Amino acid sequence: EVKVSLPRPQATRLVPGPLTAIVENALCDHAEDLVLLHGLRLGELRLLFVPFEPSLAAGLVLEEQARAQRLVSLGDGYAGYVETVEVARTGGGESTRQYFPADLLTGLADGARLVGDGLTSK
Repeated sequence: EVKVSLPRPQATRLVPGPLTAIVENALCDHAEDLVLLHGLRLGELRLLFVPFEPSLAAGLVLEEQARAQRLVSLGDGYAGYVETVEVARTGGGESTRQYFPADLLTGLADGARLVGDGLTSK
């Protein structure tokens, strides 16, 4: 289990400019500020559980960083969508539903790497 701190929610991709501050304040009241990533090893099978709904590309990044064969989304709650940094920066894919800044996946990938370290060291 690895704790990952989340950045302040960002609504620039969710609503038009004049509403951004209001929506971000509302999201701050309701969005997670800390999530748990979990790993489970069953023999040679390694699973990564995340409380996000990742795009296929983002999920593959997390699996690779954790050295896991499978990613289980919506594990231990729901913290929203996650898209790759490149796609989120251009406003594509699922990033229009991502509550957090475009680089959200970077911090999650760091956490997934730590989960993977724990799974391989046992």
